[in-house]
Amino acid sequence: MVLDRIEKLGLYLSADKMEKLRPVLSRLSENSEEGKYEVDGDDLFIKVLSYDTKENPADCRTEAHNAYIDIQVTLSGVEGIGVFERSALTPCDDYDEKKDVIHYKAAGEAMIADLCVAPGYFALLYPHEAHRPKETVDPKRTHIKKLVIKIRL
Repeated sequence: MVLDRIEKLGLYLSADKMEKLRPVLSRLSENSEEGKYEVDGDDLFIKVLSYDTKENPADCRTEAHNAYIDIQVTLSGVEGIGVFERSALTPCDDYDEKKDVIHYKAAGEAMIADLCVAPGYFALLYPHEAHRPKETVDPKRTHIKKLVIKIRL
């Protein structure tokens, strides 16, 4: 897990990946349409999402991925993301290979971090780290717009 400013993303990714990402990232903003933006086929792409955060973390789903690293970038609003040691959690469902997702029952003792991702910051999450996005951090800024960069392992 990494939490850092978006300007420093190149410290964590290869030059090749950054070269492919830069032109697409430069076009995306909080005014961008929701949807999937191709960068390098299914190996590297970006999803633009928006939603309202939830006050009760128990109402947020904990998830993990096997095939992709997630880089969650907040464009507007503020989002809390709980991060858990995946191996300490109990699955709620079977792994969905097509969507590359499995959901877990979050357990407080398995939490390793509770992130606050403000505009201009990103959270880089690896497959061994289950994460629970959509948590409310600031009751005055509950609607968020974000990018999720997906990088195939």
